[in-house]
Amino acid sequence: MSDDVDITQKKIGPWRRLSQFEIYDNPWIRLTHEEVITPGQTEGIYGVVHFKNFALGIVALDADHNTWLVGQHRYMLSKSFTKAQIKKNITRLEQFHTRAERAHDKMCVAQNHIKDIFSGGSGSL
Repeated sequence: MSDDVDITQKKIGPWRRLSQFEIYDNPWIRLTHEEVITPGQTEGIYGVVHFKNFALGIVALDADHNTWLVGQHRYMLSKSFTKAQIKKNITRLEQFHTRAERAHDKMCVAQNHIKDIFSGGSGSL
C-alpha cells in the first residue's frame, strides 16, 4: 500500500480529479480514494474499485429456460439463501414485472386517450 499521490489534476469527462491515493491492493482488486471537482464545480470524494481480472458467470438453463439453484451464501451479508428463498424472490420479481407491465399498459391507454382528445377525436375510452 502506498499513500503517495498517484495522479493529480486529471480531467475525466466533465469531472476533474485533484488527487488519487491507493487505499488497498491485492491480486484481484485495487481500491483508490479520489478527491474530485464535480461537473457542478463542488468538491467531492470517490472510492473507486479497480478490478485486475475479468470474471465469468455461467447460469445453466434447462429446455424450458429454468435455472436450478440449490442455494448460495453471500459473504458480505453473512447469510445463506436456500432454494426456497431464491424461488420466493424470483416469484416476487416476476410479480413486480407483471405489475409494471400492467401500469405501462394503463399509461399507454391514457396517452392514447389524451392524443385522441387533442386530435379532435371523441375522447372517450
